[in-house]
Amino acid sequence: MQGFPTTLLKKALLAAAVMSGLMLSSGMAAAADAPGKVLSEKYGLPWPAVIAHRGASFDAPEETIPAYTLARDLGADYLEMDIQRTKDGVLIALHDDVLERTTNIAQVFPTRVKDPVSTFTLAELKQLDAGSWFNKAYPDRARDSYNGLQILTLDEVIDIAEGGANKPGLYIETKVPNKFPGVEADLKKLLAKRGWLEQRPAAAPGHVNVAHMPGRVVLQTFEKQSLELLQKEMPKVPKVMLLWIGEGSIEPKSSVAFKDSGAKDKASYYATQEVKSPQEFEQWINWAKDHGA
Repeated sequence: MQGFPTTLLKKALLAAAVMSGLMLSSGMAAAADAPGKVLSEKYGLPWPAVIAHRGASFDAPEETIPAYTLARDLGADYLEMDIQRTKDGVLIALHDDVLERTTNIAQVFPTRVKDPVSTFTLAELKQLDAGSWFNKAYPDRARDSYNGLQILTLDEVIDIAEGGANKPGLYIETKVPNKFPGVEADLKKLLAKRGWLEQRPAAAPGHVNVAHMPGRVVLQTFEKQSLELLQKEMPKVPKVMLLWIGEGSIEPKSSVAFKDSGAKDKASYYATQEVKSPQEFEQWINWAKDHGA
């Protein structure tokens, strides 16, 4: 294939694994260290890399201004986000494809609580409070300033990435892309417009400057078709095929489900999971490579 090599980088694979609930066994991870480091250095990705999942989402409401600003200022190499599209065609950063969990939609649009994000205009989404839920869920981390936070557009996230002394890269997932036909082309258009797909001069030393490295953007998806379309639209941009443990993806070594595991939370549970066998893992790696990752 042309452009960026479509081999799964170990760093990118580990990021995908963590976000999808899969942790590699220590032996398999160690075996991947050397080639992953070589590829990262060769193609302009930081090694190792700190990826801020939905921003600094432990300390602030996910995918909001304070989450991304804190992640940038703390020195994260990448700001990770989930991309969806509004009814009027604007790309936004939002994880869930319905708004009930992280907004006050029940108060603002009570008859549309279960409606997908794609049925709302940007103006409608901007009416929602995307921060107060965090204060209720995590009172020990609550701040008054989180009340009334808005859902962000991708443009606004890019503004944050470019707006501080640190210049992190963008780690972008196409979320439920089957609901947004053509979102891959829309993403390319916006990234190109903002100058994220062209070569950039090196930034001043002493700060995070991934935004000025060749690997400034990493694309990821759970969907095969979206992976192929991302490869078609942006062949030089590195890509990750996200996997999970469960039906339709990687078979785990243990058959004990989360509810029967005794784990305190899903993060603890998935952190102990291992792939059933090296062969099981290899077949998925090969499948991902064959489809653009």
